[in-house]
Amino acid sequence: MNLVRQLLILMLLIPVAVAAQLSQMEIAGAPEKITTPIPEVRDINGRICAAIHVVAEVEGFKYDSYQGVVKVIDLKGLDIIFLSPDERVLEIYLSGYQPLKIILSDIGISLTSQQGWKISLTAEAIISQLPVVINSYPDSVSVTIDDIDYGVDKLFMLSKGAHSIKLSKSGFVSLTDSIGVDQNNSQFKFVLAPAMEMVFVKGGSFQMGDSFGDGGDDEKQVHKVTVSDFYISKYEVTFAEYDAFCEESGKAKPGDWGWGRGERPVINVSWYDAVEFCNWLSRKQGFSPAYRIDKRVVTRQVNANGYRLPSEAEWEYACRGGSRSAHYKYSGSNDVDDVAWYYSNAGGQTHPVGTKQPNELRLYDMGGNVSEWCADWYDRNYYHNSPAKDPQGPNNGTRRVLRGGSWVDEPFVVRAALRDLNYPALRNIYVGFRCARTF
Repeated sequence: MNLVRQLLILMLLIPVAVAAQLSQMEIAGAPEKITTPIPEVRDINGRICAAIHVVAEVEGFKYDSYQGVVKVIDLKGLDIIFLSPDERVLEIYLSGYQPLKIILSDIGISLTSQQGWKISLTAEAIISQLPVVINSYPDSVSVTIDDIDYGVDKLFMLSKGAHSIKLSKSGFVSLTDSIGVDQNNSQFKFVLAPAMEMVFVKGGSFQMGDSFGDGGDDEKQVHKVTVSDFYISKYEVTFAEYDAFCEESGKAKPGDWGWGRGERPVINVSWYDAVEFCNWLSRKQGFSPAYRIDKRVVTRQVNANGYRLPSEAEWEYACRGGSRSAHYKYSGSNDVDDVAWYYSNAGGQTHPVGTKQPNELRLYDMGGNVSEWCADWYDRNYYHNSPAKDPQGPNNGTRRVLRGGSWVDEPFVVRAALRDLNYPALRNIYVGFRCARTF
């Protein structure tokens, strides 16, 4: 059964199930005419009202009628309802019960001015369980409520009150929370955070730039750079991971160009989209966000431990294999076909992440598949005055650094040393990103 049909059935079942769980109110015995005088209350037309005394052991009734209830006197165990003398219908409401509509003539009541009737109500005990729907992203999440494993069900019968809930799915961080169930709260939605498999990169020094002598001017001069320990994601951020962010934030999901979503790298994301995702994921996993974002002004929070984009130096160091580097031209090989999806082998589209060979650090797709946003502003001459220790790029600029090349590029572009750039607000079908974290 497809998802659309399942959701449709759930939507149809919920109101039926709720109605089935509401208890009923009933009139006990025959109505009695009141012989004692009743207070004089007039309706909007100046007519003297009739009155119905409702006797019941429960409290909290609400009333309505065709012409509108004129007045209600609420006493202990007794409500006095004043109605226009020619009223024909009385409707009674009580939370947790089905509404009771009384056609007065059907039970022998004919209202006249300043005349009273008494009716007694009985109400069955309210059924303690209500139908509850748990919606989640991603779909097919395993649900445990109050330590009972319900599998991947979405519809549950739960008693009113607080319940503990745990949601889990492979590739996502398990979520533990509580829900409060009552008549007004029976549908809940949860979004699980991507697990984001990270690889520890031991810091060290390397020769950054065009060490093979076939690169562009902005890859020169080759210079020694030292980077500190950090983490970087094993794979490029996928549609499945980014879509979770969109589900919870209400952000529009990027188009997939008809190639599919799931484990393919996300595309059509700007640099700003990428840093927003990093902050969202940090909050979901309990880390301090790495960025302060004020519209298009993004400021790195240096002491934060949350997710961020890698610096250009971190990216190249990781791409080259870090301290385990075998000094390949591409990330993990001198044969581009072993490690990268690029123009000649990609078939005109992206591919699921991790389907080529990894590099020395077990990182996948550092070359090809999609180009990856880095944190730095781009400056073609930056290598001439770059700091030797943990360079972070220029203080300002107009375009951000891209690295790694993509499915649309030739082997020259997917080299470990190549530098690319784009305006941070632009989105296209060959750019994605991966995350880093400070150690």
